[in-house]
Amino acid sequence: MLEKRFEIKTECVSPAAAGVGGRKATGSPGAPAPKTTNGEDIVEGAEARLLNRVVRCTSEGWEVEPDQRHADMIVQELESKGANGVTSPGESDTREKMEEYEEELSPTDTTRYRATAARANHLAADRPDIMYAVKELCRGMAKPTRLHWHKLKRLGRYLLDNRRTILRYDWQGH
Repeated sequence: MLEKRFEIKTECVSPAAAGVGGRKATGSPGAPAPKTTNGEDIVEGAEARLLNRVVRCTSEGWEVEPDQRHADMIVQELESKGANGVTSPGESDTREKMEEYEEELSPTDTTRYRATAARANHLAADRPDIMYAVKELCRGMAKPTRLHWHKLKRLGRYLLDNRRTILRYDWQGH
């Protein structure tokens, strides 16, 4: 339906062109195999890029891998290379910490903060593990303080150890 109204650029490779035509069709056991828009069976091993996300069909279901370059750019922008990673992307705010870091950022640091937080916001659409932390970062876009910068650095340290994630959607019945 979209192709009737819009010009659509596709880079998807049909399963036959990808060289996986000899593999078995995927889907729930006993259910008909899922179909592409061209009516071909989707077979295990078919992979495509969609808006710089890797979408892959496996025997267990669909896998979506967000664009890893954004996580790499956030780590690079925050100069987090060589830092210790953390296990959670955010932390709770204490009143003492809020008072300690209430100073506003300089205009150049404000620009850096907004650019990096916006990139993190784009990445969070595909990364449920960082959604809440990024939402908290975006609350400080108007007047970022040192506390907001501290939270952004923590997100960067989290992404050091967790740059790649894959979302898997298992096959289900009809």
